[in-house]
Amino acid sequence: MSTPITTKPSSIASRKKSFGVVHAALTIHSGEAVNVLGQRRVATISGQPASEEAALRNVEDTSYREIFAHLADELKTAKEDMISANTGHLRQLALIVDLKRRRDAQTGTLLDRFLKARHTFETLYGSEKRFPVLAISGDTPTEPSGLIVQVRDSVNFLEDPKVEPPAHDLPGIELDPPTIAGQLSADADVLDGTLVEVNEAEKQADGTRQAKNEAITAYDRKFLRVARVAESLFHFAGMHELADRVRPSTRRPGRRLAEENGEPNGEPDTQAVEAQADTASETDDQVVEAQAEAVSEPADASSTAS
Repeated sequence: MSTPITTKPSSIASRKKSFGVVHAALTIHSGEAVNVLGQRRVATISGQPASEEAALRNVEDTSYREIFAHLADELKTAKEDMISANTGHLRQLALIVDLKRRRDAQTGTLLDRFLKARHTFETLYGSEKRFPVLAISGDTPTEPSGLIVQVRDSVNFLEDPKVEPPAHDLPGIELDPPTIAGQLSADADVLDGTLVEVNEAEKQADGTRQAKNEAITAYDRKFLRVARVAESLFHFAGMHELADRVRPSTRRPGRRLAEENGEPNGEPDTQAVEAQADTASETDDQVVEAQAEAVSEPADASSTAS
């Protein structure tokens, strides 16, 4: 039997929130910072001829704009890679949820038909002859793998042309063991195929989970570097409050230090970005992972039905 899925609430949503604040700072406020930094550059070359001063200012302004744009693009790309990997993992978990529900339904069908067959033979031939007729020793397991094994043992016995059910004392009832065996065999094959699919899907989920974790790690590294550079640039431009808001946390990867300290209300435009990031799709991964957790695992092999 495959290893059960273990899940925990994702931290993607909190990273989205920090991304929204830093990205907004790099795009919305970059123009103001570029102007300040450009003016400081011009002040240092005030002794140059007017034509050269204008040219140098233009080069400097373009350079700072490119830096802010590059930082914003780099952070956005890393975030999109993280979201893509997370979405791929969620889809794999959703597949597992569907497969497990199918497995449980097929297990219930096979168990119900097999128990009816056992009870029918027991009623007709007596409990002391139940085991010889159905080639069963012990109770019927409810766990799918164990159930399949017992069903196939019984099917092999019932399909044996040398096996003839003993006479019973209830006139008008005739059983067709090969037909019963054929239905049970078909049900067992379907369930067995689903078990294979579940195992394969869970192996693939290990890969998508690893890809997700690697993408998160890559994003965290990118976020730390981008946020540090942004913090320095805004401080250099004299925008110290904004610099403090984008400062990265060293304890919580992919987040801002201001979140740990209970930051005060920010400027309206930044607040809007934060609110949007905070409410956007925070439950997408949690809902699917909760479903994967909630779908019942197969009953323990010691569980039986009668």
